[in-house]
Amino acid sequence: MGTFSEWIEGKNALSGKSGHSFKLLFEAQNPAGELKRDFSDDDTTVDAAWFTLGEVQSLRRVPVVDFALSLTS
Repeated sequence: MGTFSEWIEGKNALSGKSGHSFKLLFEAQNPAGELKRDFSDDDTTVDAAWFTLGEVQSLRRVPVVDFALSLTS
């Protein structure tokens, strides 16, 4: 579906280190199954949930989500 990359300054990174972030975006339909909800072994994710496109519009979002939404129009 698309690629997204951005430079992240250390002051905005959890690690405190600057770096390049590269994300691959995929389109999925009719997602099913259980999402991983226990992230005690991961220091970057707090939770995961399924949302409709309409529901996403009212959420606080990081730039990559807005980029992905722009590809769905």
